[in-house]
Amino acid sequence: MLAAALAATARAGVVVSPSGSVFTPPGGAWSGPLGIAFSDPALSSFLPPGLSLTPSLTPGAPTPTLSAEALRTAAPLVQSLAKSLEITPAALTAMDPQTRKHAIEMAVEEAREHVRTKAYELQETARALSRPDRVMDKESRAELYAAVSSLMEMRDFYGPWLDKDGAAAVEDGYSLASARAWQVRTWLLAPEAEAVSRRTHGRAAASERAAAPVAPLYVLDPGATAMKLREDMKNNKSGWGQSDLDTLYRRSRNF
Repeated sequence: MLAAALAATARAGVVVSPSGSVFTPPGGAWSGPLGIAFSDPALSSFLPPGLSLTPSLTPGAPTPTLSAEALRTAAPLVQSLAKSLEITPAALTAMDPQTRKHAIEMAVEEAREHVRTKAYELQETARALSRPDRVMDKESRAELYAAVSSLMEMRDFYGPWLDKDGAAAVEDGYSLASARAWQVRTWLLAPEAEAVSRRTHGRAAASERAAAPVAPLYVLDPGATAMKLREDMKNNKSGWGQSDLDTLYRRSRNF
C-alpha cells in the first residue's frame, strides 16, 4: 500500500484553505493515528521539537491522542500525508510500525520544506504591502490584514517546523505587516482623517506640500452610525474587522 502511495505524484503545495488558514487544520480523525505514530520512540529523532512529546492518554481512551494545539501544529504533516502520499487516518493506523515510520519520515521532510517556503513567501508579501508609497485602498488593506493573519498563524503554530533563518523571516514579515496595519488603523481612528495624497511623480519640496495640500482620498463618514462605531473602537482596541473600517469612512467627493 505504501509503495503505491509513494508512486503518486506529489501534489501537496503550500496552499490557503477556504477558511483562510495557511495550512488546513486537520480533522479530529487524525488525532488518534498521529498520537500512535508520535508515541513511537523511533520517530522522535526527526519530528519537530515537541510533537514527539505531545501524545497523552485521555481518560477512557485506549490509545494516545493529540491535543488540539498539537494537532494544529501537525497540519503541514497531515497535508503531506493526505495529499502527497494519499494516506488516510485509517490507513495510517493500519500500517505496521516500520511502514508507518517511513511514511511519517517522508511527510516530515516535505512538510518542513512547505513551511519554510511559505515563511519566505509571506516575508516578501509583507515587504511589498508595507511599502510607504503603496496606496492602502480597500483591496490592499484586505491583502495586508490577510498577511498579518497568516504570519500570526505561522508564529503561533508552525515555529517548530522552521530553522533559524525561516523563523527570522516570519518575524521580519510580521513586524513589517503588523506595523503597517497599525498605521492604517491609527489613521482611520484619528480625530481628523489624515490626507492621503494622490499618486504623484517625483518628490515635491516640503514647502510646496505645506502650501498646497492635496485633497484627502478617504474621509470619516459624518453619519451617526459611523460616529458611534468610532467611539466604540476607541473604547475597545480589538476585535474590529474590514467591514467595520469600511463603515467608518467613505471615499472623498474630490475623487
